Amino acid sequence: MYRFPNLPISRFPNLPISRFPNLPISRFPNLPIYHQSTNLPTLVSLSTCLLISLSLGALGAINTWDLPTYFLLVAGAFTIVAWRRRSFRSLVGSTLLTGLIGAAAVAAYWPFYAHYQARVGGDSGPLIGRYLGWVHESSPLGPWLVVWGFFLFLALSFVLVEWVGSGWGSGWKRINGWGSPASEPAPLAGMEIDRASTPPSLKGKRMVGSGLLGLALLLFALNRPTAALVVAPLGLALAFAFRRWAPPEDAFLMLLLALGLGIVTGTELIYLRDFLDGGDWYRMNTLFKFSVPAWLFLGLAGGVMLPRVWAVAGRRPAWLRWPWRGLALLLLIFGLAFLPLGIPARVRDRFPGPRPARGTLDGTAFMTVGRYNWPDAQHAVELAYDYLAIHWLLDHVTGTPVVAEAPAGGYTIAGQNVGYDYYRAGGLRVASLTGFPTFVGQHQYEQRPGEQVSERTSLGQTFFRTTDIARARELMRELRVGYIYVGALERTLFTEDSLRKFEVMTDLGDLDVVYRNPQVTIYRVANSK
Repeated sequence: MYRFPNLPISRFPNLPISRFPNLPISRFPNLPIYHQSTNLPTLVSLSTCLLISLSLGALGAINTWDLPTYFLLVAGAFTIVAWRRRSFRSLVGSTLLTGLIGAAAVAAYWPFYAHYQARVGGDSGPLIGRYLGWVHESSPLGPWLVVWGFFLFLALSFVLVEWVGSGWGSGWKRINGWGSPASEPAPLAGMEIDRASTPPSLKGKRMVGSGLLGLALLLFALNRPTAALVVAPLGLALAFAFRRWAPPEDAFLMLLLALGLGIVTGTELIYLRDFLDGGDWYRMNTLFKFSVPAWLFLGLAGGVMLPRVWAVAGRRPAWLRWPWRGLALLLLIFGLAFLPLGIPARVRDRFPGPRPARGTLDGTAFMTVGRYNWPDAQHAVELAYDYLAIHWLLDHVTGTPVVAEAPAGGYTIAGQNVGYDYYRAGGLRVASLTGFPTFVGQHQYEQRPGEQVSERTSLGQTFFRTTDIARARELMRELRVGYIYVGALERTLFTEDSLRKFEVMTDLGDLDVVYRNPQVTIYRVANSK
């Protein structure tokens, strides 16, 4: 998750970016990939390929942004396996196999991918430029370091140990500390020594180091300090991943590290054009969605890097050992501080008044005591009444009838234009908390072009706003309404004359009142069961 810690949450009320989609399943594809990357003599079995394909396809259907990142993980692992075998046929076979796995991933969920419409890309310009754009300015260094500083510290420390300790690192026998290796490098069994399977010369190391340093300085000169800080460990991790003399598990570790750092660097340089393009939040989804797998990759790699570097530091002089360990512990503690400090702060921000009882699994318990004002102090919403009405629906309504509630969109209240939505106004609460369909779900505005949803939104608003009984009946049939929900928010958005028609329609036999409390009335269409 990407956050700007220097801005308090209260600056953005009811505006969370706290979803971590499919974290458990995101880890799952790593298992067969890791197994394959660490078993070089074993050919990829059909079952393994199918498992990876099904996992990749599911990730794309659950959260499309994960598909390219995990596909790169698969492609990288298979490429490294082929590279270590030093066979052109292996490289070709690896490329073909990766392509087949990608095709199978899409084919397994073809009904979804065939109809999925991603709101990305512009209408004009070159092909790449339609989908990708240059980040206008780098992220503020301070907040960026708060988010990524601990991982950056571990990555820099780890690649430095690998760089200085023994040629490229792990191909030498484990050393007693930084400096000269304990013995000559030993290639993998069965592999003859060549330039690609032995540590590089000092001249080669200097060339690589100079190139990475030059690239970092160039990024600094281009006012991209965040990317400049990552480019050196990224380049070294990528190079280390292709060491033939290193254990295969180290190659996979370096692949995870390189992918994580590559995502972090990439989001500081380019962004994917979506429906937010052109506004202040133009790269919000790029940061948010791609940062999730970056956290996973760096977290998995960090679990190996920290104990390794910790052990190496323990064999160094005290003047070097204790400062490094102290800084590592300090950064780790700061990184873990969000759990004991951030969660209470979040609760205080979201529940400034009464709080629900702890120890419940009821995700709607906050409504029993929740109260807020929207769109101004003159309009109070007591969630307890919605809580009772929503639970009545859950207990008494079966099937999937359309429950009409105020659709999200623009409204005019007391002469002022307001935006009514799920995130800030608490709208669409019936559909969100019951699962019953409504006119237009909140996600439709984010995932589909406006012209595809605006007409139905307009019809839903007209259904509540009109005072014409005949028109209301017509819309009720057209929109297939089964129930009508009139709560505090509907009474704020629509006039009394507009809502009075439902009582008139009840007297006329079109509707039945099936539930009522002081702030909520639920009507059922007479011919609906």
